[in-house]
Amino acid sequence: CKIQMKEFFPRPDKNGIYWISDSVRSNRNLVFNKAPFNVSEYLENNLFKQKKSVILTGATLSDGNGFEYIKNKLGFDNSAEMLLGSPFDYQKSVLVCVPEDIPNPKRYDYQLALEQSIYYSVIASKGRALVLFTSNASLNKTARSLKKSLMPQGINVFAQGMDGNATQVVKKFLKSQDAVLFGTSSLWEGVDIQGDSLKLVMMAKLPFDVPTDPIISARSEVYEEPFTQYSIPEAVIKFRQGFGRLIRKKDAKGVFIILDNRIINNSYGKLFFEALPTLSFRKTKIAMLDNEISKWLSSSEPGEP
Repeated sequence: CKIQMKEFFPRPDKNGIYWISDSVRSNRNLVFNKAPFNVSEYLENNLFKQKKSVILTGATLSDGNGFEYIKNKLGFDNSAEMLLGSPFDYQKSVLVCVPEDIPNPKRYDYQLALEQSIYYSVIASKGRALVLFTSNASLNKTARSLKKSLMPQGINVFAQGMDGNATQVVKKFLKSQDAVLFGTSSLWEGVDIQGDSLKLVMMAKLPFDVPTDPIISARSEVYEEPFTQYSIPEAVIKFRQGFGRLIRKKDAKGVFIILDNRIINNSYGKLFFEALPTLSFRKTKIAMLDNEISKWLSSSEPGEP
């Protein structure tokens, strides 16, 4: 402990990010935090140099166009790369909707529009829905409101944190025939819900990191254009991870709804679309979401209008 404190104050590691925060469990305690600024040197010395060869595979190592960002982040040199396509026919399997009339997430009326969009959509999909949030505060506020309106309609609402941890709420969701799962952080990736249990994935906001987070703030400083060079690539990768929760089998079919109009109104929005496979896409209105979902999911064949 003394060694760690000496590192924190008089002799900080040049590759360290240090900050002090309040304890989550008690507002009377302070927590001293450390994170690595860059992991490439550590991986090089403790993994890559220790092996004759290392193979890294994953659905989101690429940002959709190549591996340059992840190579720079992890410190790859002289690597051989292969980017393979998906076995799924996404154009026939997935309908992507963006409601044009949803307010910007920074506006005061966004929360009400968000709740209305989720309500109409989840009723139309008869539950079987996953709603992804970028913050616990937003998730909790939305879940508390929609539990009151969806549960009388026969739709169970399971919210990560409120109704258990990630593993617990996923189990509850799978046991319930008509349910919606509200998730954040860990539910954006690594969740495999197959079959008819999941027909709808909704994304409350584009998954940008909070710029004032100590780690994000420190790592952004090395870029001339932090938003373009760091924030957008990180968000695009997480966006792809969230989208990947929907289609897990060749015969699956579903709807992906993005409740953030920045993806169609801001110039960087095209980078998110370019990171996705070829899809069926429609701009719509909040009040028409239920119609689009019902029509898509009721068709007998994937992609049938």
